[in-house]
Amino acid sequence: MVARLSGAVVVAVILSGGALAGGQAVLPFEQSAAYKVDSRSVLHFDDYAGKITDQRIKRLLRSGDILGDRVLLQNDVAVYFPDGHIVSAKAEFHTYRPVAGLFPWNVYSAVQVEPNPNYQYRSEFDALLGPACAETVYSKGSKRRPGESYARLRINRQNVLSLELDSPGLYDYLTGEPSRSYTVTSALDPYYLGDAQVVQQLMNTCIEYQRTAIEQAKAGDR
Repeated sequence: MVARLSGAVVVAVILSGGALAGGQAVLPFEQSAAYKVDSRSVLHFDDYAGKITDQRIKRLLRSGDILGDRVLLQNDVAVYFPDGHIVSAKAEFHTYRPVAGLFPWNVYSAVQVEPNPNYQYRSEFDALLGPACAETVYSKGSKRRPGESYARLRINRQNVLSLELDSPGLYDYLTGEPSRSYTVTSALDPYYLGDAQVVQQLMNTCIEYQRTAIEQAKAGDR
């Protein structure tokens, strides 16, 4: 089991203007996705999983050997609720997506993919997820090569933390078109962002960035 990040880190982020609010923060992309969600069905972090209606579920996902604590919503956001309450949301953004009826692991040629309308939300990351406050080179994963991928930490106005992984386009090898793919995992608790070591590094950088900005602002007021 991955150890949780230290309480000191969490406190430091709070004091420096970010992170870890209560349970009413809206899941990213809930109110901006192509799939329309009425106000009563909008999901928040810490919502009871029973609020997720059958109509909103695209398919069940597996967490290791467990089936039933993670689902993919119709707006292509995966939500995780290990104790019955939503703790994280994950979304992937590629320039292309499999055509209807195909899963990603069944794609073998360019005719099996189509332009992905959700990719437009890449341009809204700053507004929806908050500006990136830290970035580092990221090379973990069998398909990632050193120097080609990056990890960023974002914090939005509702104090939602988002780990963004920026990599070469998933379907570039099929389409011959160079692009970028983005995987975004969001949570209130950094423990649920994954890769604790990288998240710790990014949070430390964000804390230092916020501290410097505050000190510069105070110096300017003198």
